[in-house]
Amino acid sequence: MASKIATWKDWESAWAHGVRDFNEGRYWHAHEAWEANWTKLPEPHRSWTQALIQVCGVFVHVEKNRPGPALRLALRSLELMAGAEAHAQLHRTRPALEIPGADDLMLRIAAHLKAGGFDAEFFLSLAHRLKARVKPAPEKG
Repeated sequence: MASKIATWKDWESAWAHGVRDFNEGRYWHAHEAWEANWTKLPEPHRSWTQALIQVCGVFVHVEKNRPGPALRLALRSLELMAGAEAHAQLHRTRPALEIPGADDLMLRIAAHLKAGGFDAEFFLSLAHRLKARVKPAPEKG
């Protein structure tokens, strides 16, 4: 992945690589694809992309049987998604990169982990049901 992302088309390309990796269960690789220069994105894309990077991290920690870090990242991803959602509603815009159902799954995983339950196989079976996607570039107004 190129380290310089200058245009929306570059972002769509970077996101597409991560989408493919995520949808094939390669969460570390999706994390890496999405992490390149996400701080340069405008809101709500920046917070939403950061949240989805955290979601990938949850699954990486689940794969490594690390419930503590998985819980911390699940909670952080929920915070970021809530902030991005608020921004999106206020400014009538939607993030281009999305994983429908990720927020519900992060809440479910966090609840299980907070209650002391850790079942990596179960969590990963739920993760594999999620599908990332990239929506087309926003229209210029």
